[in-house]
Amino acid sequence: MDKINKPGMEQKIPDLKPDLPQGVPADADKQPAVEDKVEISRNARKARQYISDKEYKYTIEHYGPEKDNVPKQIAGGVAGFGAEYISEAGGFSTYVHEQGHALTLKALYENADPRVQVDGIENIQNFLKDPSKENLSRVLSAYDTHQDGAAGYTTLSADGPNALGKKLGDNGSMAAISAAGCLATEIPALAGFGAGFAIRKKHPALGYLLMTMGAVHHLSNSLYPISAAFMSAEEIAKPSGHDWASFARETGISPVVTAAVFSLSLPALGAALYFNEKHHENQVKDRLALGRLINDGKITEQQINTTMENYKGKDKITELEDRMHALYNAPHVEGDKKFEKEVGKLVDKLGREYDKFSDELIGQNKDLVKEERKNIDEPVKFNFKSTIADTAKDIQLSYNKDKTGTILKGAGIGAGIAATASVGLKGLAAAVPKLAPGLIGTGARVAGSLVPGLGVLGAAGAIYQAGKTIGNPDASKIDKASAVSLAAFAGIGAAGLCIPGLGLPLAVVSIVGTLGTLGAKWLAHKIQG
Repeated sequence: MDKINKPGMEQKIPDLKPDLPQGVPADADKQPAVEDKVEISRNARKARQYISDKEYKYTIEHYGPEKDNVPKQIAGGVAGFGAEYISEAGGFSTYVHEQGHALTLKALYENADPRVQVDGIENIQNFLKDPSKENLSRVLSAYDTHQDGAAGYTTLSADGPNALGKKLGDNGSMAAISAAGCLATEIPALAGFGAGFAIRKKHPALGYLLMTMGAVHHLSNSLYPISAAFMSAEEIAKPSGHDWASFARETGISPVVTAAVFSLSLPALGAALYFNEKHHENQVKDRLALGRLINDGKITEQQINTTMENYKGKDKITELEDRMHALYNAPHVEGDKKFEKEVGKLVDKLGREYDKFSDELIGQNKDLVKEERKNIDEPVKFNFKSTIADTAKDIQLSYNKDKTGTILKGAGIGAGIAATASVGLKGLAAAVPKLAPGLIGTGARVAGSLVPGLGVLGAAGAIYQAGKTIGNPDASKIDKASAVSLAAFAGIGAAGLCIPGLGLPLAVVSIVGTLGTLGAKWLAHKIQG
């Protein structure tokens, strides 16, 4: 990003110099006193420079490129739905659920020998043995292999409770085993949602993938305890395979309470993450405003010096400064990793202390900071009209640069839209046959007729892009390999759109292969740094 030309901010952040926190110039102690001849302490001057540099950094972040990327967010969300569907249909979530029961049984009972059965995994095994269309359909539809209404189950078999099991008692042990299944999948879902929330601005696709997976799984998971809340007292009292009915029976806790607590866990986590982020953003903006006030001279060095002299953390700052002096004055070899690590630790500690000092100054100048905050632009909000206009402009620029590539890419997108529209309209016609069936049916046929041609053009676009990437001398091996892989899977998808009877299996191969290629490409770039 270009430098921001504003008074006092023309230079980039200086490198770390001996005995100073990052961003503080080595000649800070030699700078002249302010015009009113008030002598400024070393710590106060360093604090001023630190805040100034922090202001520069925050300005870069604030006015830098928008971190939230709507297309990548949408792609991540769609991929999240797909990944969660694969996890559920393939029986992977159910397997973890049942293992939660099994491992808890082993932890509480002697000679435990749990047996786990999962429909999704059996469906996959059957498909691998006989890769027929029927078996593939069973995999994709999460077929109930044993027609028992359950996606899987765990057979409990053990001799008797161990020491821990005896402490919990029979009721407590059975309650723990019952709850362990849902908790085994719910805890990772909540963790994934939290991780996605934390990285969604820097890595929108991955962040929204994790958030979507966590949210969808939580919704699915919550339906289980909610179903117990609608059971009658007689149904709960009767032994069954329902985990939360068993939990209510063993603990006496109403399933309504369990359902409410379980269901609200993710909304509560989301609210906590959101308000914590907003609190941090407010801190950042307050410090940004403080840095501007200092650079504009509205908060003088004399005020900074007076605040530092009376600051309760002054001794801590002085101690850290002295340690930095001692560290740099001690014999050391340039490039010594241990030395650099120690310096890094001290710089981080000094940074935290100067941040606290910044908060002290903010507290003393609340009105000024509040007024300056009004001059800080809010993030650009989503505007549908401007988004359409920007998209059209981007398409025009892409077309001017590469007409063939733009047309073929558009065809690929059109194939996806047409396929989705065709399936959706057919489903709508089946669900609500009285709602203009002729119009809906015609729309489905028109959309469906576009799919093969657009699909072929879309695949041609991927192949064209692969050729350009291979011919680009600046492209890395990872980029070239991924471009070829994407072209291959696009070709498979186009074949599925054109060949009757093979659409579903080839579409699955195309989607999974494309997502896998993109994931492998991202991981490879991440490993390379």
